[in-house]
Amino acid sequence: MTSSGVHPTLQQAQDRLAQLNGELDQWVSTVKAPLRHTHDAAAGVHEWRIEAPAAIPDEITRGAGEVLTGLRAALDGSVREASAGAPQPEALGFPITTSIGEFEQLAATQLAGVPEPLRAVVESYQLYQANPTPISANLGVLARLSGLAQSGALDGQIIIAAGVDQRSIDVTASQEGTSANVTAGYSIGKPANGELALRIEVTPAEVPVQVKPFDPPSLAIAFGDDSSRVAIPDLHNLLATVARVQEELRQFAGAAPAPTAAPAGAAPATPAWPAAAAPAA
Repeated sequence: MTSSGVHPTLQQAQDRLAQLNGELDQWVSTVKAPLRHTHDAAAGVHEWRIEAPAAIPDEITRGAGEVLTGLRAALDGSVREASAGAPQPEALGFPITTSIGEFEQLAATQLAGVPEPLRAVVESYQLYQANPTPISANLGVLARLSGLAQSGALDGQIIIAAGVDQRSIDVTASQEGTSANVTAGYSIGKPANGELALRIEVTPAEVPVQVKPFDPPSLAIAFGDDSSRVAIPDLHNLLATVARVQEELRQFAGAAPAPTAAPAGAAPATPAWPAAAAPAA
């Protein structure tokens, strides 16, 4: 542990993320194309457009991969730290799975001999649970994207990012038959005609509500592949998720390890996990 109580591997990921923030800000400052805002009052549509820069520096995408793999390593390390009495601590890790069968298969090695309460906590965050938590969802994203980073398949895509004033949306939605449809909080997609666009639409258009971003639209980069991506704020959320899980697992440090085998003649133990359940829709 560091003096602040942060696991060293997590601290390294946090430091790399801070460095990545600076690298991204520096790159954005070199992009000279201005953002252009248009408002079609008749259609109730706000759009911000920018000519897409030609390329993303390789070191920025590589840095995002280092953050993701560092967070994944910190998560695995938290299980090893809390299971020092396990017979093979170097093989331990934090499985992240989408089915009970996959969990059982990985847990046979990655959770072998860990304290049963610790195993139950790890299992409670699996994505096949009936009601996955936001922490579970974040861990699923981390598992997938860190895997992309390890295989060299992680890429970066230029986006327009903006926060949308939720209060404006609430005001609009509170009027009967009216809603604010934010079609993109991030504008993610291949540029059309060399441009990126962020579009915010209010329906019906005649409702006199002005929707403004509370964070000015700006260029950013989203990392991942065509099926899912994360931007810098999402990486901060993943870091906070890992820190939260580490804190929960830390309580088991020093606990007695689970027996590796039942005594002769003993009845088989009841599995620690519940029956498989479909994920929430």
